[in-house]
Amino acid sequence: MLRVEDFPRRAMVQVHDENTTMSLPPHPAARIGLNWVGRSRGQRLLQTQSTGRVTYDHVGATGTAPPDGWTSESHSADLGSGVELYDHAVHALKTWTQFDLSWVCPLDNTVPLQEGQIFGFQSRQFGVWLPHFCRIVYTFDEERADGRSFGFAYGTLSTHMLKGEERFEVTWDQATDLVRFKISRFSQPAHFLARMAWPLTQAYQRRFLRDAVARLSEAVPS
Repeated sequence: MLRVEDFPRRAMVQVHDENTTMSLPPHPAARIGLNWVGRSRGQRLLQTQSTGRVTYDHVGATGTAPPDGWTSESHSADLGSGVELYDHAVHALKTWTQFDLSWVCPLDNTVPLQEGQIFGFQSRQFGVWLPHFCRIVYTFDEERADGRSFGFAYGTLSTHMLKGEERFEVTWDQATDLVRFKISRFSQPAHFLARMAWPLTQAYQRRFLRDAVARLSEAVPS
């Protein structure tokens, strides 16, 4: 039986194109579906999605409450303490560090965190590399009496195998000095393959939640 745990986590090699050097996992399955691409080609792919609209009605619901009838889940971790660490975590979020995984990679990690921007990434699923495109639907950078928070959410486009929304948030609590990173989402299958293999698709989603939180935790000084 195919298991999510069977895939390698961070066996990395260096791949170059004219604009960037990226750390990528060496796996022959990349030649079965989509190849890993560098920033220049990734930017061109993102441009093809510039007019795409989100594929769900509950835009912004990750900031309030997930809609009824959708699969929702979240994962979080304490990163440490202090405003300086919070600033490091914000920078990591701005450069899409949480997508720097052995089985996931952004098409362009310079996409600015601005509402309306298109973001894309590739993930190795079912033995092939699959593209996923989203649009940033809201951002926030708040400073309150009890602390600070920074983050954003994106919604799926029609080229995504799922439909729904995902939110990434870094917070600093002034009372405890604690910095926390949290990812939350709601989703449903949009492609028949995702629907047919929904339990495995959900397993990939949960794996991404865990791995992305762990990756950003690694990226900030302890």
